[in-house]
Amino acid sequence: MALVPNPSVLGIRICRPKIISDYPLPDEESNSRSYLLKKIGSFYRKARRRLDSRRRRVQAHGLCVGLLDPVSNIVINSITDSCKGERKREGEVVLQEDLRRRSLDGLVVFLTRMFPNLAEGLAVRYLRVAKADVLIAACIIVSDHGIKGFGNSEAEPALINMALKCAGLAARHPDPKRLVYAWQKICNCMEDALGLLEMIQEPSRISQVIRQLAFMVTEGPPASELAVRRAWMLAEASVRRRPRSLQQPHTHLCSRTLQDTIHGYYLEALARLPAGSCFHRSLIKAGHCYGPLDPVSNIIINTIWYHTARKQP
Repeated sequence: MALVPNPSVLGIRICRPKIISDYPLPDEESNSRSYLLKKIGSFYRKARRRLDSRRRRVQAHGLCVGLLDPVSNIVINSITDSCKGERKREGEVVLQEDLRRRSLDGLVVFLTRMFPNLAEGLAVRYLRVAKADVLIAACIIVSDHGIKGFGNSEAEPALINMALKCAGLAARHPDPKRLVYAWQKICNCMEDALGLLEMIQEPSRISQVIRQLAFMVTEGPPASELAVRRAWMLAEASVRRRPRSLQQPHTHLCSRTLQDTIHGYYLEALARLPAGSCFHRSLIKAGHCYGPLDPVSNIIINTIWYHTARKQP
């Protein structure tokens, strides 16, 4: 995996897999991107209606990238940006088209950062299945490829936060760290935020709700990295209630993901062996990860067995 030198062109991603495969045909990917851009455009229209842009309370200029449904992401990001006094100078038509494309770039990068071996074309395909809801798409990927214990992993919140930061970078957000910080604060009081997002559709309460959401992302409880797990759990619950999945799993992605997992086992086994020991050569020769114990223990036992057997006459 390596950083991409120029992430501002079509085919954007922050990290590139070592082996690029599983890409849909160009026509399919182009059609999926067109569908997603239109879908994102409809989300911005809904967000403008919710924010009552005619009275210019808050303009729907936020990215579609976030940890809730796409319309809520736009609303919260727009309110967060308005708290910082950011103003857009571009013409409205150009701005909306630019926002859609930047948002799509950010959504694609979010998935390819969470799943580094996921081909970009596949990320676009999963986003289409999920109707541009990025956490729903991530949950479908986890389900399709049988990734066990993802929701309970201690590393998951940090991974989601890093994916969100990379998405902000790809979408040219002015301050990706602030984007992550704001979503950590929202997730920290998720139930209250969801209630306010429901109330925002009532014209008489728009101003009040906007003030409360603005307070939540600026003056609310301290941001918590672990709080983003609540958004993941909400997405998982939503996935269980709807049809999903592609027609068939992608064996290349499964194979590369498995190889990365096994690689982690070998790094852990090396860390447990004595530093500078003579076991390293034996690990390379016969340190297999299969056996009756857990993979790391199997590697160590097989390594020691080979080292001992090799020294015997």
